[in-house]
Amino acid sequence: MRPSNDNSRETDPGQDWYAHVEEVLARHSDELDRLSETAAKAKDSGSRPAINWRALNEPDAALQLAVLSTWVHWFVGRYTLRSLVPPCWALHAPMIEELSALAAAWRGAYESPDVAAEAGLGWHEHLEMWRARWPNWNLDNCNVNVHRATADVDWPNVGYPNDHQFPSRGAP
Repeated sequence: MRPSNDNSRETDPGQDWYAHVEEVLARHSDELDRLSETAAKAKDSGSRPAINWRALNEPDAALQLAVLSTWVHWFVGRYTLRSLVPPCWALHAPMIEELSALAAAWRGAYESPDVAAEAGLGWHEHLEMWRARWPNWNLDNCNVNVHRATADVDWPNVGYPNDHQFPSRGAP
C-alpha cells in the first residue's frame, strides 16, 4: 500500500485478489479435502487410471512409455505372447493405447488391496477379449521378425469444430 495525496490509504489491487482466492478456497475446502483423500487412497492402493496419452507432454510421455515398457516386457513373457505382441509395439500408437489400458486393468486387479478376490479372474476375462481385439490394432502385421511403419494419412482440416488440428504421428 502506498499513501495517496489526501493522506488516506489506497488498497493494494492484489489484496482483493488474495481475499477472493481465500474465499474460494474456504468455500471448497471440504471438496479439496475429499479429493486429496481420494488421491492418497489411489496412490496407496496402486490404483491408477489408464494413461491419457493425449494429455501428456513429451517428457511425461517418454517416462510413462518407459514404465509401460517394463510392464509389457513382463506381460509378454509371463503369458507367452511373443508371437502376438511385436517388439515394435511402442512404435504404434494404437498398440500403446491398448496395452496401457490393459496394464491399468491389471494394476486394478492385482495391486489394489480393496478389490474382490475374483478380480484376477475378471482381468483374465479382459485378457481374452484383448487377445481377440489385438489383431485389429496390428494393422501393419508387424511380428517378431518384421516392423512395418504405419503410413501417415493426411486428414483435411476443414469443417471440424474449433478448427481441430490432428496430432502428428510421432507422439504416442
